[in-house]
Amino acid sequence: MRRPAIYILVQCIAYGIDIGSFYVLTHSICPDVLVANVLGKALAGTFAFIAHRYVTFFALQRESILLQIAKYTAAIIANSILASFLLLMINMVLPYVLISKLISDVISVGLSFFIAKSFVFRPRRTETNP
Repeated sequence: MRRPAIYILVQCIAYGIDIGSFYVLTHSICPDVLVANVLGKALAGTFAFIAHRYVTFFALQRESILLQIAKYTAAIIANSILASFLLLMINMVLPYVLISKLISDVISVGLSFFIAKSFVFRPRRTETNP
């Protein structure tokens, strides 16, 4: 239960970095919304990757960091597509877009934890557990 709680905490901090950097960028040096959004997500994603690698799932990994970065990026892209699809499907049933987004985001965070744990940050195998 500890690992999912840490995962959610890291994701909340990453979201704060995303929205905070978006706000700062759009209100200062980069008024272009699309550029500010991409930069904010890149900063948040970088933070989340490092925090998940070393805090949530620990640094004891079988694969190189570059391979994990590639897997993490692929997982983020896949999760974004899935979350968007979920949002559309839920919004077809619920006419309230914010409630639909909240539900799809909660489901998406649960799925992203499972993907990160089993695909991106798989622990090393031990001699007793091949």
